[in-house]
Amino acid sequence: MRIEGARRPRVQVQIVTYNSASHIGRCLQSLAKQTAVIDRVLVIDNASTDDTAAIARAANVRVLQMERNVGYAGGHNQGFRMAIEFGMDVVVTLNPDVELDPQYIDAAVETLWEKPNRGAVTGRLIRPNGCIDGVGLGSETFCSNAKDREIAYVKGMHIQWDGISSARFAS
Repeated sequence: MRIEGARRPRVQVQIVTYNSASHIGRCLQSLAKQTAVIDRVLVIDNASTDDTAAIARAANVRVLQMERNVGYAGGHNQGFRMAIEFGMDVVVTLNPDVELDPQYIDAAVETLWEKPNRGAVTGRLIRPNGCIDGVGLGSETFCSNAKDREIAYVKGMHIQWDGISSARFAS
């Protein structure tokens, strides 16, 4: 990471899960391969009835076991509160079914830190069929040469990928 300044940003990665045993292991393995220093990995488990929490604990990450399913936003809000409590500068939110390229978090944090007024960044989310996920914007638009696009215009909306490497859905 090529961040100029007095200190490296403190990074928390948080993943909200619910019955995600079939995916969470590969997601956590991809985090273990990151070139970035990750100060804290937090799995917020929404009262899963499968082995999700046990798999996460076996990966030596912190697991916050919710007593009931508080939903995706409720889980992340709990993680954000903990990030503030522990003095984190950056929070990376993930779904349990993604696998990150090894440089993803380095590139995301560097891109975020480039401009003081930048509040969020995202990378390409590539589906198993090779198409970029449309994040609600109509994914069919991105399927033609999707991997080569750096800027996409969809229905008047501008998406800039900022050169961040890819995240992929686990298969």
